[in-house]
Amino acid sequence: MIVKTAREELIRFKGKAIGLGVFSLLGTLGIVGQAWFFAVLIEKTFFEGLPLDAVWPTVAWLMGAILLRMAATFCQEQTAGSLAELAKQDLRHKIWHHLLRLGPFTGERHGDVVHLMTDGLESVEAYIARYVPQMLYAMMIPLIMGIAIIDAAPWVAVILLITFPLIPFFMILIGKKAEAMNKEQWERMSFLSGHFLDVLQGIVTLKLFGRSEEQVDVIARLSAEFRDSTLRVLRVAFLSALVLELVSTISTALIAVYMGMALLYGHETFLSAFFVLLLAPEFYAPLRQLGAAFHTGMAGQVSLVKIDAFLALPIEEPEAGSVTSAELNTIEFKSVSYAYGVHGEAANTAETRYAVKNVDFTLRRGKIAMLVGGSGAGKSTLAHLLLRLMQPTKGRILVDGVNILDMNADFWRDQVTFVPQQPHLFRGTLRENITFGRPVSDEVLWAAVRDAEAEAFVNSLSDGLDTMIGEGGLGLSGGQRQRIAIARAFIKQSPVLVLDEVTAHLDVATEQSLATALERLMANKIVLLIGHRLQTMHWANTLLVLEDGQVVEQGSFEELVAAKGYFSELVKAGTGSDLTADTVKAMDLKAFNDVSSADAVETGETGDSDIDTPVTKAVHPAIATHTIAGTTMTQSDKDNQNISAWDSLRRLFAVLGPARNSLWLSLLFSFLTVFMNVGLLTTSTWLITSAALRPELAALSISIVGVRFFGISRAVCRYVERYVSHHMAFQGLYGLRVWFYKKLEPLMLAALHRLGSGDILGRIMADIETLQFFYLRVIIPPAGAVLLTLIGFYFMAQFSQSLVWLLAIVFILGAVVIPFVVYRHNVSATDAALAYRSNIKDTVVESLAGIMDIITYKQEPRVTNLVDRQFSDLTAAQHVVHRGTNLGDTLFLGLTHFTMVLGALIMIPIADGSQSEGIFIAVVAIALQSYFEALGPLTIAWYHGRESLAAMKRLVQLAEQTPAVTESVTADDVSEAEPQAVGIQFDKVSFGYDGDAPYVYQNLSLTIKSGEKVAIVGPSGSGKTTLLTMLERFYDYEGQIYLGDRELRTLSLAEARNYYGALTQDTYLFHASVEDNIRLAKPKATSEELNRAIEFAALTNWVQSLPQGLKTIIGSGGSGVSGGQRQRIALARLWLRNSPILLLDEPLEGLDQLVRQDLQNSLYTLMKGKTVIYITHHLGGLEQMDRILFLEDGHVVEDGAYDSLMAKRGAFYAYRKLSMETV
Repeated sequence: MIVKTAREELIRFKGKAIGLGVFSLLGTLGIVGQAWFFAVLIEKTFFEGLPLDAVWPTVAWLMGAILLRMAATFCQEQTAGSLAELAKQDLRHKIWHHLLRLGPFTGERHGDVVHLMTDGLESVEAYIARYVPQMLYAMMIPLIMGIAIIDAAPWVAVILLITFPLIPFFMILIGKKAEAMNKEQWERMSFLSGHFLDVLQGIVTLKLFGRSEEQVDVIARLSAEFRDSTLRVLRVAFLSALVLELVSTISTALIAVYMGMALLYGHETFLSAFFVLLLAPEFYAPLRQLGAAFHTGMAGQVSLVKIDAFLALPIEEPEAGSVTSAELNTIEFKSVSYAYGVHGEAANTAETRYAVKNVDFTLRRGKIAMLVGGSGAGKSTLAHLLLRLMQPTKGRILVDGVNILDMNADFWRDQVTFVPQQPHLFRGTLRENITFGRPVSDEVLWAAVRDAEAEAFVNSLSDGLDTMIGEGGLGLSGGQRQRIAIARAFIKQSPVLVLDEVTAHLDVATEQSLATALERLMANKIVLLIGHRLQTMHWANTLLVLEDGQVVEQGSFEELVAAKGYFSELVKAGTGSDLTADTVKAMDLKAFNDVSSADAVETGETGDSDIDTPVTKAVHPAIATHTIAGTTMTQSDKDNQNISAWDSLRRLFAVLGPARNSLWLSLLFSFLTVFMNVGLLTTSTWLITSAALRPELAALSISIVGVRFFGISRAVCRYVERYVSHHMAFQGLYGLRVWFYKKLEPLMLAALHRLGSGDILGRIMADIETLQFFYLRVIIPPAGAVLLTLIGFYFMAQFSQSLVWLLAIVFILGAVVIPFVVYRHNVSATDAALAYRSNIKDTVVESLAGIMDIITYKQEPRVTNLVDRQFSDLTAAQHVVHRGTNLGDTLFLGLTHFTMVLGALIMIPIADGSQSEGIFIAVVAIALQSYFEALGPLTIAWYHGRESLAAMKRLVQLAEQTPAVTESVTADDVSEAEPQAVGIQFDKVSFGYDGDAPYVYQNLSLTIKSGEKVAIVGPSGSGKTTLLTMLERFYDYEGQIYLGDRELRTLSLAEARNYYGALTQDTYLFHASVEDNIRLAKPKATSEELNRAIEFAALTNWVQSLPQGLKTIIGSGGSGVSGGQRQRIALARLWLRNSPILLLDEPLEGLDQLVRQDLQNSLYTLMKGKTVIYITHHLGGLEQMDRILFLEDGHVVEDGAYDSLMAKRGAFYAYRKLSMETV
């Protein structure tokens, strides 16, 4: 049966579906007509002995029937393809629209959604374009042929009536078994895709913990599981096809034997017998083809079930609603409660865990409110409720007395500007990321850039606002990314502002100078801030203090300080002492500080820094991507187009491994399958024509046995050939995935700068999947076709040289000319389709990563248009390929049957009216027709060859890139000793990200003693993080860097990174259990070590609160985990790794002070006896560091202990004076 969703699509596009039925009917009539007129032609020339001149009218009618069949077949395929394209487009729109309405909290793994949107929909297209029409043909063609046969041979109709129901019976029986296996295969494919995406997005974390190379084994295991599950599914599919083959071939053999006996004893006429024999294979052909399409059908069916499940996910966001032109004045939260994943009556159960509960407060125009509280207190949840990314489980949010849910969603999001704590920047230019789809003048754009304090770093880039950045803002520092997001907010200018840690990742000088701009931005607006800094708290008129999802205090900063409640506890945790009126006054907190950034770093007259200023300002490089032929191929890709076909072939054969022997078996059984088919049809024809002459029964016995032998052997050989060849092909894909990841691993992180993770995912999944056709359709079919052609030459030479020439000509036409025409027609579209598929995956992956920004800035239409355009480009390319392939198939169909007619016309004069010689008219004609089964796969072999070559080139183009860092150490040189605490020395180190980019560092010399704790502070973009990337060996450098007495490049990458324990502001959590995420640092850790790590990171209570404890699965990228919990997991990893050198890059950014103080204390405990580099914008607690380096523009401006730098009253003193304590 056809899946419900597919039926709905057929009904939606019923015009196409009806057209499909009409063309199927016409094609069937063409088949019946062709069989009838060919039977008449043979009867007249063989049985009646008429010369060629007397049968031209019959030949004309025969040609007409063939032309009708060709036209109907072409129109069938075009209509089926068009119907599938429309259905796929409709389903894609539904999925995409539903995804956007679900918002950022789908609960779905990103890899699953990407797989559904791309490979899943491709399976649906194949299901509707191939499987559904084949089901239609399988019902219609046998019915019409049965009507035609029943009048000519009633007993044959009985045979058909008995055998026909067996086929759907066995299909249903086997299909039930295959259904569960197909679901398993989908899950494995989806999991493999999701795992690759997880690995790509978390590759830095994997490398830092020395686990990226181990992923080779994981990927090998997952690929092997996917290979094995696919082969299990195919085994069932091939078993189904075997049953169909056996039933159809044995039935054909029975019919041939029965009709032969009937002719022998005079119960049937030759015309009716031969007509039935010609129709019998055509009767079963649709059923055999349905069996061949069985796997496609099951894969498409599973995809449709998954689509149904996705579309059934509940949407909290109502679409319709009211709009207002009145100025917004108040927003009231009235008894608002929210529980994640809870709907309807489930909210009233005692087990319901609320993220926020019974919250009441009011936001007013011209007033600033701020949410304050610990991690997980519910601050972000309240912001998301205000943004209508979710709706309250209980209570209401009123906007000027109107329920927010009764307002139009698009209207409301136009009224709100949201800057999240981790804004997403998209792959593109800075201009595109700031304007974010809004048409603005350059004057307005530059004003926003200046207001966001981004003008200096934008001007320092060679292409300014047209500088390309990578996915997620690759190429920019954390502070630079934040300023771009703030500039985006200045562009929008809406009446409601929600700013979540708006000053996160900013150095204190930039934060100070940004205050004035934020004052202008917030003027006369309804403002909700989320933050932890005392300075930003003082900006607020009302502080809303949250604890465990409830507002426990609210009031002004001064009121809450005086109240000495929970807020005072937060302050005490942050400052180490109670906050009194005197200390507040001493801190000189202002509503908005008017100190400029220039003043912020002024050293003053008392400063005595004598460090030279840099010659070149250091910035991260632009990512120069050249668009070529409508794709996102880079210039580097273009330069590598000269990769030879031979190199690609060599790699494709190299990855086969032990399955290489299966290639010879596949070639043998491929040939035997076609040979048995030719034998079956020619022997059956011989049997019928010989029986018409009524010889002795003994004369027919060999042909009767031959018909049975060839019939059974054909089915068995086909089954063996299919299974062996697919086993070989999927072994090849397994080898390719492992080979590609091995090549890719050293190229990361640089590859992600140039290509998006979606593009790379497309190469790993779609391109490698494409290469299965190389093994199945490019290598095997040509060998069998050539061998059968040689045998055919010998056979035809027994009758006439003209037949040999005919066979040679049709071989050239069928094996070379038609495939070449199809190839030339499809070549450009084939290459484009591969690139478009990667573009689409890239876009979908990045859209999922930035879906919150897309929704809150109401960019759904723009992104939807982009996705539609990319899918339209892919569909257009696929349509060209489909049309070319269909044209080739139609020409090939015509060549097959016209050759059959020509063979008969050549044999008619040779027989010269003799019945004994006339037997061979039909035998030769049918032999020529059946020969074309060997040539059939060659029509698309060239196309698949080109597709495979293009896919392999895309893989090689990336795999053969020169890594940013190369191994210069052999395995014999690697020390197995545990690393010890050592000093670090930079000796005249220079570094730039690209050949043409300015240097970040020039002749940097710096020494850090063993066991010394060094803090690095300074403005954003001054090169702090770059210092760590060189140590971590993500990029190469000039000069020398020493770990102890060994130069860094004399260590293997794994050995060097084994010295480090890293904790960054962008900690990546994988889609795995909490335990697996912690064990990443030490997979073989004992349960005791794991528990101690959890206890050290203060995760015990949180882990116990989880539904499955340590086995609880974390979402992709750590979705559903608060910032504090994320960093605590990272801290547990750090403790478990216990490395002698700690590299800490703003590890406390964006955390509330309770969490920050706890984590900072834990970090200081962990630092004992270790060498530490600690990058931070938060200057509190730096008194405990041995040294502080003040870095600016890639140069160490000041270097010394905390007290000495403060006494120096230079750059660090001015910076520290501006530092805002946090809470």
